[in-house]
Formats: sequence, C-alpha cells, structure tokens
Amino acid sequence: RVYYQPIYNVSKGRFTSAEALVRIENEDGTMEMPADFIPIAEENGQIIALGMRIFRKVCEFLATGELQKLGIENVEINVSAAQFDHENPAGFVSEYIDEYNLDPSNINLEITETADNDLKHLLLLNMEKLIRIGVTFSLDDFGTGQSNLDYFVNLPVRNIKFDYKLTQAYFKNDKVKRILAGMADIMHSMDMKIISEGIETEEQLKAMLDINIEYIQGFLFSK
Repeated sequence: RVYYQPIYNVSKGRFTSAEALVRIENEDGTMEMPADFIPIAEENGQIIALGMRIFRKVCEFLATGELQKLGIENVEINVSAAQFDHENPAGFVSEYIDEYNLDPSNINLEITETADNDLKHLLLLNMEKLIRIGVTFSLDDFGTGQSNLDYFVNLPVRNIKFDYKLTQAYFKNDKVKRILAGMADIMHSMDMKIISEGIETEEQLKAMLDINIEYIQGFLFSK
C-alpha cells in the first residue's frame, strides 16, 4: 500500500506536496515498515519491480485528481539509479506519465544516490532527460550515508531534504546546529529549496522557520 505524508509549504501556509510511503499490509492487518523489507528487496533483486509498482500506484492515484483537489501540487517518490537502464533511460517514468496523462510537474523524484560511478553517470543521464519534460528532483537523506557534497554539487536537484536524524541532531548538538544553519545559507544562495523531515513539535517548527526552511515534514502535521 502507498500512504501519503503531507509536506507543509511555509510561504503558502498550506500543504502543497506529499511523500509517497510504501507499506506492506499483512493478513492480520499489521504493517511491515520499509526498513524491514526494502533491504531484502535490494538483496534479492526485487527492488526494481517494487519501485516500478509503487510509481504506477502513485500515477494511478494522481490520475483520479483527488490529491490535486486537496491542493497537492506534486508527489515525492523515492527512486534509485538501479531502476533505470542503459537501453531506455528514464523509460518507465515517462511511459507511466504518458499512460495516465499526467502533468510531469506533478512528479518529484527523490534520489537515493549510489557511490558507483557508472550508475552515477546513468542517473545523471536520466535526470537530465526527465527534467526536460518537467519532472523535478530532490536529494533525499542529505547528511547521511552517500548523501555527500559530491551529489549536492553535481546533481541537478531542486530540493534538498534534511534527513530525520540530521534534523533531530540540530536540536541536540550545537555543532550540528551551526553546520545545518550554514548549509541552509549555502543552499539558498544556490536557489535550492530545503525540506526538513522529522519535525515533531511547535518548538522544532519555529527553529526551522528561523533558518528559513521552505518545507516542513513530520509528525507535527501528520504521521
């Protein structure tokens, strides 16, 4: 199942986007979270089929117009370079957009990057092709794993997403607080927008507003 967590647009004072979050529902009604099944899918090669199925489900829902009625302008969907191939770069994304007659600007792809240089080149090729038709990109989980300055500088992303752990560290560690505030200034100087994940209290929201974060996501608004 795909659930949608709304993302608050500070300048507009309302929700204008949402992130598609995948869950597996068991027969007894309990939910399996991504941390439990995504690593398995990556290990056994099913991650590509899973990613395409999620993308199709999002396109099906966007085609109903229900999200747009709520003021949602785009949906963020996680993708990886492994979902694209050399023979038909960006093929499945543009194919589904055409099949469901969607406005490409309704789609914002969150890049979970890879350290492999060959895949990095393929990813860039796909991104450039999709940007030309109106799809936008965000760099997911900035501040963790492979989300480093190399990707920040070289990938044509519109938004940078501060990872939940990084956002939470902002409120607990003075060094992180200074680094994050400085990075926000740099990103804004490059005309990038920032999404902060993991905002859970009014105090945390105010702190993000103080460093001019544009988009807020977290339990404060919706689980």
